[in-house]
This record gives sequence, structure tokens and C-alpha cells, in this order.
Amino acid sequence: YITLAHLLIYIALILVPFLFNFMPQYSASITSFYMVALTILISCNSFGFLDLLIARNLEKVAAKLSAFALIMNCSLAYVFVSHFYVPYSYVIIATLLTYLLFSLGAIVYGMRCIGQLSFLDIFRNWIPPRLFISYFMTLAIILVGCEEFIYVPLTIFIVLNWRVIAEIKTTISLLMKSPEIVNLK
Repeated sequence: YITLAHLLIYIALILVPFLFNFMPQYSASITSFYMVALTILISCNSFGFLDLLIARNLEKVAAKLSAFALIMNCSLAYVFVSHFYVPYSYVIIATLLTYLLFSLGAIVYGMRCIGQLSFLDIFRNWIPPRLFISYFMTLAIILVGCEEFIYVPLTIFIVLNWRVIAEIKTTISLLMKSPEIVNLK
């Protein structure tokens, strides 16, 4: 799920400039689009762990993490705008940083629930190295303003995730050929 989300976002980041050719009035918002897309990717990493907390009757922990994230996001956004005068397209960095810490918190508590609390296990679940490299390369390219190199992280992502992408392709093919294997009744 997470690998597929990353793949689709990296493809979208490459295709969006072509879309903006048909809607030139929105072309000034491309940096905002890139930043929002990367922020959404960070939120994908914690969904399973939040579900685990709720399944283990730790809704209060999940709620406290969410409340902390809300306060942190609002505070960071306020500081970025009022003290650092960050341009509109970069205010989303407050949400990106919040999601990073929120997902880390959810993973730490979730790993604690299942009895695996080593630093290496937490880091592998928070942002696996095979995703980490491409993600932060993309973020750096956008922050530096070198969008003409936006295809490089996708290339590196494919190289680092080739086996997982092949498994995803096999699973999609299997579902297309035999949709009855997914029984939701």
C-alpha cells in the first residue's frame, strides 16, 4: 500500500506540469501541489498503527496523538507565517513536520503494543530506507526549486523498490483475472 502510494505520487509529480499546460492559470501553484503531495505521503505511513491502537482499545492514546498533532500543526504554521514570513506554498511544511512526528508517535506506540520497540524496527516502519531516499530527494529538489530534476527520484525509487513493484503488479494482475478471490461478505 505505502509503496504503491509513493509510486503514484512520484508519477503524478512528473505529469502535473503537463496538466498545468492546459490550465495555465494554475501554473503558479505547482510548488504548493508538490508540497501537498509529499505531505500526504507521510500520512500514509501511520494508518495501520493507528488502527492497531484502536483495535487494542488504546483510543485515548490515538486521540492524544491527534490532539498533539493538531496543536503542533497550528503552532508551527503560525510561527512560519508570523515570524519567518514563509511564502504560502511552503506553509504546508508545518503539516509535513507534524505528520512526520505524528506517524512516528503512532508507530512507537503501535510497536510497543506488539512488543517490538527497537530503534531499527521503529525506523524501518516509520520511513523505510527504500522509501526514505527518494522521498527526501524529492523534497530537496522541490525546496531548492530544481523541479526540472523531478524525474530523478522516480528513477531511484523504481530501482530501490523493483521487487515490491513487481509484487504489486502481480497482485493487481491476479485481482483483475480473479476478482472473486476478494470476498467482502
